[in-house]
Amino acid sequence: IDFWGTPQKEAVQWLNLNAPESASVHIVMAQTTAATYLRPDLLKNVNKKDIENSDYTVLLNRQSFFGLYNIPEMIGEKEREGKIAFKRTVDQVPLVWVFSK
Repeated sequence: IDFWGTPQKEAVQWLNLNAPESASVHIVMAQTTAATYLRPDLLKNVNKKDIENSDYTVLLNRQSFFGLYNIPEMIGEKEREGKIAFKRTVDQVPLVWVFSK
């Protein structure tokens, strides 16, 4: 799908425009790279809370990690609850999601 995590930049840019000041953000994969794009107030709270307790979670569509975090169940739950704040797709394939709490 995407090897280098480039869709995370779009997800983080969305957060920069939409997340409230000092919101907590959890970046599941390639945290260091994605965090370089975060606003300073979001950067100070990146990955300080786990997935369940963060205001926002950034998730790449990297299926090799899905088993570690019960990702398919989480995606389904977030879709049912209307908590997918941002999703980047190409040809109807999701590349990255931002979930809200």
